[in-house]
Parts: sequence; structure tokens; C-alpha cells
Amino acid sequence: MPCVYAWGGSRDTWDKEGDVLHTCTIITTNANDLMKPIHNRMPVILDPEREAI
Repeated sequence: MPCVYAWGGSRDTWDKEGDVLHTCTIITTNANDLMKPIHNRMPVILDPEREAI
């Protein structure tokens, strides 16, 4: 069974006088012990129960 996680983030589409711009961002947090050797920040990982929020 594959392991799938959702990241916290935001997306939006801006339309200014016919110019459409799609934007997105990934919400980050302090790194956990597994990620600290790689980087001091990591994506917020959502529990499956909270994905819809």
C-alpha cells in the first residue's frame, strides 16, 4: 500500500484585465528530527482527517 501525504498550502488564480496568473504556496514549519540533517524547514504534513479543511 503506497504512503500518501497531503501538504498544507494555498492556491489562487488572479485575473487582471485578461492576464491570468496561477499561484501557489507550500506552508512550512520547523523541521522534525528526521529532516533536521537536511534542512531547518519542512512542509506542513496534514493528517488525512484534516485534509479537507
